[in-house]
Amino acid sequence: MIEIDTETQGDWIVCDSPVFAGRSVDLAISNRHGPVEIEVSVGGTTILSHRCPDPPCHESLDIDRRWGRQQMTVVVRDSSLRAQSWSSELGEIVGDFGAGGTGRGELY
Repeated sequence: MIEIDTETQGDWIVCDSPVFAGRSVDLAISNRHGPVEIEVSVGGTTILSHRCPDPPCHESLDIDRRWGRQQMTVVVRDSSLRAQSWSSELGEIVGDFGAGGTGRGELY
């Protein structure tokens, strides 16, 4: 059985900026108890499953623009089957902020 510690999620998983569909997100994963398994899902679909042999680890993910307003969840498990999770609703970009665009848009 995996124990998920939701009270101390900031100890292992750090995301320093808001998360938006159509952008990249940077995650910092730490654990002082050795290797960890990292799983990231959006809307219930796993988009990353990765073993980090020597934390701290840094993951950079490109978030598909179509995933706006869906829940992104990060679960980190250590070798003792302890786990911590972090989740956030993906913001949505409406309009065009990108190169060649109008430079106008809204973030939701």
